Amino acid sequence: MNRKRPLLFVAVASAILLVDLSLFQANIFAFWWHAKHGFHREVHGVRFRVPLFYEQSDSSVMNEFSIYSLRTPIHTKSSSITVEFPPWDATGPSGLLSMDDASRIGLVPLREQGARFGDRTGSCAEYLRQKLVLNGASGPKDLDPLYISCQFGEDVTTTFDGTRNAIPEFYAFMEAAQEVKH
Repeated sequence: MNRKRPLLFVAVASAILLVDLSLFQANIFAFWWHAKHGFHREVHGVRFRVPLFYEQSDSSVMNEFSIYSLRTPIHTKSSSITVEFPPWDATGPSGLLSMDDASRIGLVPLREQGARFGDRTGSCAEYLRQKLVLNGASGPKDLDPLYISCQFGEDVTTTFDGTRNAIPEFYAFMEAAQEVKH
């Protein structure tokens, strides 16, 4: 009887691990990132709250902060969010795209709207990927990829590239940004 107990424990622990891996998949890496770094990052004097299923991108460069989330059975949203600060590279801030630039890179303008980045106000333009066919009168579906470009004054731009159902997380991420006074 004593030999069966450790074997049962290993079997149950293995089953739990397999279920977790199948449900959370790549989000396990985001959980690990949060265990190491917490839920906030301070970049260029701005404190960001990083949502649970997101982690910081390894491809972030000196004047930007990027986070991403991958779609899994538990978290059905996928997105990449980037915040850019000056000094800009030779091309300048990404900012809002012109209609010609959007069309050239395969984007269809959907709408423009005001937005907040902490205490700052700005504007955002939302685009649908042109290779997709609009789904009748209902428009794009939750998992259709969208691109959003935002400008906040002369010193902050943000971009979103992800599924439509992740857009509320993008706007909440920007609104929760707080300037840190040292």
